[in-house]
Amino acid sequence: MRDIMAYDGTRMRRALVHSGVPEESLDDYVQKRSSPEVFYTFNDRTQNDLAIDVLESRYLSNDEPGPLQMWDRISRAMATVEKTPEAQEFWYNKFLGILLDFKFIPGGRVMHGAGRTEVRREATLSNCYVIPLTWGYSAEKLEDQPERVREAIMGSKREGLSFEEAVLAVSMATRLEPQELSDLIYCADSLDAIYQNLSQAASVYRTGGGVGTDLSELRPKGAYVNSTIDVAPGPTGFMNILSESTEAVAQQGRRGALMLTMRVSHPSIRDFIKIKSDAGRSKVKHANVSVLVDDEFMKAVEKGANYTLWWENKDPLSSRYGERIEEVVDARELWNEMITSAHASAEPGIIFWDRMREFHNGEYVKPLESTNPCGEQPLASYTSCNLGNLNLAMFVDNEGNFDYGELAEASTVATRFLDDVITYNQPNHALETIKRAVDADRRTGLGITGLAEAFVRMGIKYDTQEAVDTADKIMRTIRDSAYITSVRLAKERGPFPLFDWDGISQSRFIQSLPEGIQAEIREHGLRNVTLLTVPPVGTGSIVAQTSSGIEPIFSTSYRRRVKQEGGGEKEYKVVEPVIKRTMGDDESLPEHVITAHQVDPYFRVKLQGVIQRYIDTAISSTINLDEDIALETVDDIYRTAHKEGLKGVTVYREGSRQGVLETEDHANKEAVDLEGIVEVLEGIVIIKEVEKPQVVEERDTSSTYSIRTGEGKLHITITGDERGYPTGVFNNLGPIGTSQSSAAALEGLRLTRYLEEVPEPDLLRTLRDFGNIKSDSPLGYGQNRVDSLQHGLSIVLRYHLRKKGVLVPNGEFGLKQVKFKNRENDVSISELEEAAANQEEQVSGEVCKECGSSNTRPPEGGCKEPTCLDCGHSKCN
Repeated sequence: MRDIMAYDGTRMRRALVHSGVPEESLDDYVQKRSSPEVFYTFNDRTQNDLAIDVLESRYLSNDEPGPLQMWDRISRAMATVEKTPEAQEFWYNKFLGILLDFKFIPGGRVMHGAGRTEVRREATLSNCYVIPLTWGYSAEKLEDQPERVREAIMGSKREGLSFEEAVLAVSMATRLEPQELSDLIYCADSLDAIYQNLSQAASVYRTGGGVGTDLSELRPKGAYVNSTIDVAPGPTGFMNILSESTEAVAQQGRRGALMLTMRVSHPSIRDFIKIKSDAGRSKVKHANVSVLVDDEFMKAVEKGANYTLWWENKDPLSSRYGERIEEVVDARELWNEMITSAHASAEPGIIFWDRMREFHNGEYVKPLESTNPCGEQPLASYTSCNLGNLNLAMFVDNEGNFDYGELAEASTVATRFLDDVITYNQPNHALETIKRAVDADRRTGLGITGLAEAFVRMGIKYDTQEAVDTADKIMRTIRDSAYITSVRLAKERGPFPLFDWDGISQSRFIQSLPEGIQAEIREHGLRNVTLLTVPPVGTGSIVAQTSSGIEPIFSTSYRRRVKQEGGGEKEYKVVEPVIKRTMGDDESLPEHVITAHQVDPYFRVKLQGVIQRYIDTAISSTINLDEDIALETVDDIYRTAHKEGLKGVTVYREGSRQGVLETEDHANKEAVDLEGIVEVLEGIVIIKEVEKPQVVEERDTSSTYSIRTGEGKLHITITGDERGYPTGVFNNLGPIGTSQSSAAALEGLRLTRYLEEVPEPDLLRTLRDFGNIKSDSPLGYGQNRVDSLQHGLSIVLRYHLRKKGVLVPNGEFGLKQVKFKNRENDVSISELEEAAANQEEQVSGEVCKECGSSNTRPPEGGCKEPTCLDCGHSKCN
């Protein structure tokens, strides 16, 4: 294997010619793809710095000069799985052929880890796993037990018995009393099981994978535990612990990713839905949350009927075994709570779980447990997914024609590639339990990306019936090619070990396949229990310079922030690559080029439903909604998604959540004089200097601003007289009804009363007092730091008062108030304005440690800190 893996430039060049690269242009081809700077250059002048940095920091190994060498490394690695030297050479050529120019984009774990020899610990090539809350045993206590006891317990675990089955089997084999057995093993609803899950998930994070966990096994809040522990804290009491683990454990700089799910029928479902509803979103910050919704619940919602929440004690060793906790609720009220939360903060996601299970090919033997962090891969316990995506834009020629024959061939090669990934990656899984589960069902996840770019290249408008028909044909081609290939692999290598036709034929997806393919599966089996998916394809789409997944183009141009290794962030101005390549810029675009917010959300549901027909797992896609979308519309979108056959749906209402994309139109809505005030970085409004908040609306006697704080986006309206002197301050912080929202409103009322009742308010002291208040949820760093709601209010007020001329720079002594409540006290500011003009050029931008202002002058004359031009503070020798 080592010899085959050794780098061979001659072999690679032969493979390139085999793939169709003309020999006379071979040197130019190799040279361009051996340098990211050259490869990512448009029209010989404009580099895509974002793509360069992502490729170099995440995917290229230390000795790889460019993407060509990465494609070669991956192809060599996967070819080693083939049995003979001749087969290895043949499939090396085929694999390299689909990898070239990112026609096929393996999952990020594969691009990063396949064939790497310089790393100390090999990373997993699987993107995601499901780690359940399940029963276990105390290894320490088992050491002192007889061999027959150890084997009975460990054998039950290896065989995948449920806890009830294991207790019965072990009891019969060992004759242990219940109390003796309870000292050795524990059920899924126990503290031991929670920490077992935490440890196993951390092991997965350490190898670079993401995790999904369902919390439905845990008893509800307030339920009886035992004589030592009175009542249970409920599943949500442990969510923060699981969430924080994803941030604490990393593999080569890659943080963990986590999905937490709960069935809608669990008695603690309300707490689960609201877990992130605090204004600062301070809880469960490092996990996605989704509700597993069943058909019975959806029927109750439609009828306006009652629905029973329940949890049952499944511990045969408990004195309360079989006890059932029930609560009858109004289904529509519970549904409305989910919709309200999704409208406010884009979570929880909603997964139609019965539909997932009905279409799951392996439900007969390995029932689904939860999903991966993005929701497109429903998985059984301890199983994993390895992903790879066909870049649809690469199958459109220069005349705008789509090559379905080439797509079918690429799907065939990619399916074999992903099956080889399973074999190649088998030693790299974190747990032996995972290795057994993965080998038993051999799941793959062949997906697509670049759908929107393909439409643009074909001259098809994203929200048309032509787009639907084209997507239907594309997905049918991929599905049929993948399943035929998996049958051929089963004939060549054997079906997945758990294959059984009577079982797999119960799947509604298998039943939807053409009769000819079903007959082949019946006769020869399938190599892989599931084959297809649609993930979001984040950084993969960046390095391939194409649109993401099945999403429409979000914006024709935007700015994006990317975290850098070692800390910090870098900003990029990005023009959508297909626009840059085909049209130069986004100044004057043809009618068929549209962006996410121009697409009707119901069309998104329709298109996703068509694509879902050809996917045996699920789809990760987000429906973008305008900020002012009605709650009733979100409700209707979710119900429509269920009726259209979707397995899940996620919506994002613009501005409802920090750190998520916003359009430039949203950032600049009703904005006045934003020059130099804000940057739009991947749609996120970033205040370039903290004293300059976003101006939302400007009128003669009032101005409305917004500023991001650790508690959420704070909206502030400041009223005043015709001179601009302030007369009232009104604050608004969503979501309404929370303690943070009330606190923000109260601060505005207090300040308004102060302005009304005090004969001559000291505005400078007010700024200093508010600016000095800290909180436990600051936002940002350095000069962009906002320490608290009050600090954010002081930033806005200071900016407003300076803009209205109420406060002006006062040379070396900070600010001076020149307009007063009593107009007779107003002073001439001509000399001060002249001083201000000179002073503005000296502003350092460093933050004053006393009042938090960035209106500072650089340290000079022996001073250790900058001089604050607002409060005058400095630290000098």
